[in-house]
Parts: sequence; structure tokens; C-alpha cells
Amino acid sequence: MDIMETIRTRRSIRAYKPDSISKKVMEELLQAAIMAPSGSNTQPWKFYVVAGERKRQLDNLLLQCLDEGRETSNELQQFREGGDEAVQEKMSSRRQELTRAIFDTLRDNDLPIEVFVKGSFKYFDAPVAVFITMDQSQAEGSLLSIGAAVENLMLAACAKGLGTCWIGMALMYSKEIKQNLGIPDAERIVSSFCLGYPDPESPLSTFKATREEMSSVVEWIGWE
Repeated sequence: MDIMETIRTRRSIRAYKPDSISKKVMEELLQAAIMAPSGSNTQPWKFYVVAGERKRQLDNLLLQCLDEGRETSNELQQFREGGDEAVQEKMSSRRQELTRAIFDTLRDNDLPIEVFVKGSFKYFDAPVAVFITMDQSQAEGSLLSIGAAVENLMLAACAKGLGTCWIGMALMYSKEIKQNLGIPDAERIVSSFCLGYPDPESPLSTFKATREEMSSVVEWIGWE
């Protein structure tokens, strides 16, 4: 698949077949990830790739945390103080627009809202969940490098007919995730996503979020 076509067709998949993914395929995807550029070639990432019974145990733990209303421990701030309130409102508006669109898709197909809400905490029953960490000593600039690595992997997965979905809500319980997976305290979880073969029968496999027009996010300087 052409790289531009892969970029255009990639979407967040929230419904998966139970089919497992071979370790060989995962190694190919992870190789694509670690080929990403990073500041001064620091390669600040570490990947925890979870599958099988360990994945099911983690799913159940996160659902238990949600049901019990446990104290959250997200290691990334959603917003920083001192920014433009209008920008924060715009980001919140986009997030709310996405949530409404997903809820409308569920209602139109007589599916309960829990499919999305609880689904996020069990990585939508995908066969694989991936957690990316960086050392606590690293500055925020390392997040850019990690984002590039994750995008490399997601595009490589799409090219192989696999689906992915970036997951943020479950990281509310980063403390429990780290304890369950044996992630050292010296590392912080900065990203996670699920991965598997899309379920073509689910409307959540065809849903695609909108994008802003280029004119609203690009400033041309020095161009005729």
C-alpha cells in the first residue's frame, strides 16, 4: 500500500476479531517503531507488549478499578497551566464532538454506551495492548520522539491489514498497570494502544473521526 494511501485510510479501530497476532508480525511492527527519528538519537522509548492471559487479567483489573472508582494516577497532565483558555476550549470541544459522534454511532446501531466507555478500559478486547514508557528523568521533548515511534507502528500495522486505537482513558490507572506488568517506578507510562484485526461487522470499525480544514491549522509564510 502506498504510504499516502496508508495515512489516509488509517483510522482508530474499536472492535476486533479474537484472532491472535504472531510474534513475528509484532516484531516487524516494533522494528518499524524503533526506526522512528528521535531527538539526538536518544531513542527514549520502551515498549511493553501484552497478549494472551496476561492481557485478559489486565483488562479485568482495569474494569475493576473503574467499577470501584479507585483514585486515579495518570502520569501525564491533560492541560498545563498558563495556556490560552480559548485553545483549551477548542481542544475540549473537539474531544466532546468525537465522543458525541461515537455515541450517535452506537445508538444508531442499538449498542449500549458501555461498549465505548468500558471498552476503552479493556482495550476493546483486542488481542494485544502496547504500553510505551520513558524514564522519569527525560524531558517532555522525548514525547515527540515517542509519538513518531507510535505513528510508525500504527501505519505499519494498517499496511498489514491490522487496526489500532490510541488509548488514554485507561492510563488513569497507571499505578495499577505498572504494578501488574512489573514496570519500574523509574519509568512513566506516556502512551498505550490496542492492536488486532478489525471486526468488519462492527460499526466501530468503520467510524472515522473528522479533521479540521488545512486552512484552519496552517499558516503559510514566505510562499507566493
